[in-house]
Amino acid sequence: MSSKIYSVRPPAVTRDGLETLLRIEMKKDDLAAEGLKAGDAIKVISHSTGKGGVGVAYLSTDTVKSQGNNSYVKMHPKLRNYMNLDLSDKCSISKYEGVQPKIKCLTLAEGDSGYSGDSIDWVEIALRQLPGIIAGAAFTVCPTYGFSTVKKKILTVVTVENSDDLGNGNLAIPPRFEAGYSRIETSASTLETIKTDPSAKENIVVDPRFTGLPGLEEQLSELSKCIRRVNRQVEQRYEHLAGCVPILLHGPTGTGKSIILEQLSKSSGWRKTVHLGPSDLNSTASKSRSAISNAFSEAMGTQPSLLILDDLHMIAGRQAESDTHGHHLIKHITELKGTKVQVVAAARRPIDVEQKLVSCFMKKIELPSPTQKSRRMILGHLAAGLADDAVLQYVAEKTHAFTAADLQALCFAAFESAELRSMKEKTNPQKSNSETLPAMSDQTYHLPSTLTREDFQNALRHIHPSLMDELYIEVPRVYWSDIAGSSHVKSKLWEAVELPLKHPDVVSRLNLRPSYGILLYGPPGCSKTMTAKALATESGLNFIAVKGPELVSKYVGESEYKIREIFRKAREASPSIIFFDEIDSIAPNREGGGGHEGLNTVATLLNEMDGVEDVARVLVLAATNRPDAIDPALLRPGRLGTTLYVGPPNREAILQILKMRTELMGSKPGDLELETIADKMSATGRFSGADVAALCDAAGMLCATEAVAAPNNVEVVNLQQRHLEQALEATEPTLDKRSLEFLQSWTVGKHL
Repeated sequence: MSSKIYSVRPPAVTRDGLETLLRIEMKKDDLAAEGLKAGDAIKVISHSTGKGGVGVAYLSTDTVKSQGNNSYVKMHPKLRNYMNLDLSDKCSISKYEGVQPKIKCLTLAEGDSGYSGDSIDWVEIALRQLPGIIAGAAFTVCPTYGFSTVKKKILTVVTVENSDDLGNGNLAIPPRFEAGYSRIETSASTLETIKTDPSAKENIVVDPRFTGLPGLEEQLSELSKCIRRVNRQVEQRYEHLAGCVPILLHGPTGTGKSIILEQLSKSSGWRKTVHLGPSDLNSTASKSRSAISNAFSEAMGTQPSLLILDDLHMIAGRQAESDTHGHHLIKHITELKGTKVQVVAAARRPIDVEQKLVSCFMKKIELPSPTQKSRRMILGHLAAGLADDAVLQYVAEKTHAFTAADLQALCFAAFESAELRSMKEKTNPQKSNSETLPAMSDQTYHLPSTLTREDFQNALRHIHPSLMDELYIEVPRVYWSDIAGSSHVKSKLWEAVELPLKHPDVVSRLNLRPSYGILLYGPPGCSKTMTAKALATESGLNFIAVKGPELVSKYVGESEYKIREIFRKAREASPSIIFFDEIDSIAPNREGGGGHEGLNTVATLLNEMDGVEDVARVLVLAATNRPDAIDPALLRPGRLGTTLYVGPPNREAILQILKMRTELMGSKPGDLELETIADKMSATGRFSGADVAALCDAAGMLCATEAVAAPNNVEVVNLQQRHLEQALEATEPTLDKRSLEFLQSWTVGKHL
């Protein structure tokens, strides 16, 4: 905020409508000096009285620049009186960052236009578009039906009752109208419905609005666009294309389906909202069918209407063996064509719903699991003003697989932890680490001012993700520096990502056909999985990690569905990496008698991987200990066409692992003769990277045992060379010589 002093002047042209009444005209250089732009909410404070209020910055037509620190603003006399300002006042101006109060109730009267009556729905639409509302001011209502516009009408605001006591003292803030919350009353003249043709009566404008759902902007925009189709006046021959269509919201539990349905039901414009859920259905089939018919009839009777089918998978589940309600719902939904009844259903997964019923929903919108970026946005909304950015970023990185509901529960638990900490500090600062909550001797309650990292860490001990079984896209925190050796593998992988995924223009210009599938094969414990995670981290690409056995399902078609879902998510999140660990479990050689289910999963993988080439921004990475067990069709060029052997670590890699692990145990370079240990381990050629890490852990346990047995012995505080030697004597290599020789000699086609 600058040091400029502003006087108050009336505008050159006075317009009494609320559409322009709240404008505060400022010259261009004054806006720049205050760091403002047209449209910002600004507050004007009198230096002499301390009174003032909030208005909307508006660019003045005056072109003469201000001289020195003195300038002026122009505002409507009604706004000046509302703010208790006088033309003699000298004021300061700054951006208003606070909250705008909501109207609880306002009374309207008809103006002097001579026009009688208007639809309450059009009045609400006009009120919602106003930046703020002041008693005694007027506004214009413009009803529109189809291609015709009914004569405008002017209404006057008689009284305004706020519901929010924001404690702003001398600051007058024009409140806003909120549909579904603010109530409209009329004075002597009653607002009547416009008398027009029957089709016009049905054309009430539905205006969906959503708040408090960060991370779902794209999905909510798509939903709003679909909902607004109910407002269209469409010729009968185009109704099947341009009219409203049934919508299915699907996503894991806790991603916001219920909140969206609740806010959608409160949107303005619906004449009727009907809910139908599992609890509305009775135990007998006939009563349940009657409840379904009644719900659809009620929605049909008053249009435009909203019909919500919550938990659709419980009403008409795919696994139901008898008496499903799916066919009854299909019949009623089909009968809605050409009406203004909007059906919105919610389910966890489309596959859980009877498939013929799913096909009735022309629009399917998935509410995804939150990414790290989305989790950061959600946490910023839930813990606004309580935690700094560094803490929220830390929590976002630690909450893999947390849904929005999980994050809300986490913030609640963190707040409880902060309350306990704050109470202890205020009552007995010297014993703030006590485990018991001190008793309150008075009614004073002090809210915690901040949420710390420790508060969230305490909460994470009790709050766990509810989405562990669902797929989610995430980039793990593993770096190349965390992996010893395999430099040739790192180089090849980086080339595979850098060229086709980060420079697709070069690939297109040269008409190249890079491989979008890579197979990592080698003995267990040799960092194949860590290599894949490091590739995702270093490249900055979205990463989907899937263990092969997790895709195997006893239900027919479930495994194939999961595979298709994985590739669909990867395409939507491209550039991305799909990592299949233990791929031999889902893509066995079809000539080996793997069974009918194995044939289907292999066929699905082949079809999806052929489609990856068309997308050109999805890399498929797979790992296996048994490359010979994989179906050969997957190993041809264009699928898993590149094969990389990830073998046991050599001497340099073993030495690097030893250094990294012992440094984590507190050892300093030069304290231990790690070269000797590395020489002995590399001589056999059968120690994996996991074996080397296990050796260090065993040595650490020996050191810890001695330290506990002799607490006063300074020599056993730190890891000693003898601990490593003893651990090595007790450690056997886990890799089999014959298996190593086979893997080292394996190539595509040689052992098929």
